[in-house]
Amino acid sequence: MSNGKDDNSMSDEMPAPPDLSALFQQHTQKINDACQQANKMFDAIKIRDQNVNTLTQTLTQEVNQVFTLAAAAKTPELAMLTIQPVLAVANLAFAQVPTTEQSSLSAIQQAFKPIEE
Repeated sequence: MSNGKDDNSMSDEMPAPPDLSALFQQHTQKINDACQQANKMFDAIKIRDQNVNTLTQTLTQEVNQVFTLAAAAKTPELAMLTIQPVLAVANLAFAQVPTTEQSSLSAIQQAFKPIEE
């Protein structure tokens, strides 16, 4: 029989919440690690962009030098004499392209390696 009071007052209370602080710390650490890794990836891309920009500027300067030398050659004899200097100027930065590209790709691959694993 019921007398107006609930005999099971213990069952009406909210249970104590579980302690999730360890899980929170673990997830926070994973997020921080992921942010650091993402920053490394962005840094590798920024460095590649800087290298490409520097190389582009150098190539542009060399092309301008080639045009200056070519414009100065008013006679066929003078044109023949400018071939070697023109080729030398044109090949300086162009020779750096494969090295710059390879080092940039290597740095980016290293930065993205943890994601691939």
